[in-house]
Amino acid sequence: MEQVERLTLFFPADRKYLSLVGTLIHELQRFAPNLSDALGYNIGLAVDEALANVITHAYGNDRSGKVELAIEIAPRRLTICIRDWGASYDPKKVREPDFGRPEERGYGLYLIRKLMDEVDYTPNAQTGNQATLVKYL
Repeated sequence: MEQVERLTLFFPADRKYLSLVGTLIHELQRFAPNLSDALGYNIGLAVDEALANVITHAYGNDRSGKVELAIEIAPRRLTICIRDWGASYDPKKVREPDFGRPEERGYGLYLIRKLMDEVDYTPNAQTGNQATLVKYL
């Protein structure tokens, strides 16, 4: 049977906590031996983008919102679930960026999808909107 470790962190929807989460993601390399520096960097960037989207779009920068970050470390995969109780969205309606016409914003979801192996989003007003990011190690 595969050994799985789980961590859960709750924090306010405030950008000041992004560096704390970034440090946590970086430190995961000590617990997930198959997690290289490059994979760790990519995962950290994807999580940072996802959390920034929650803070900006789900909560409209309202710091009274709460965020749940759940991490599951398995020998061959890392799963990160981000839950919020803010406004939801339809990921099918988010357009791909037009690289022929560069813009300052609008690359977050694209980056998340490119950096992670699986990305899923489930909106739910009662139990919370959940983004699940999976990286195979």
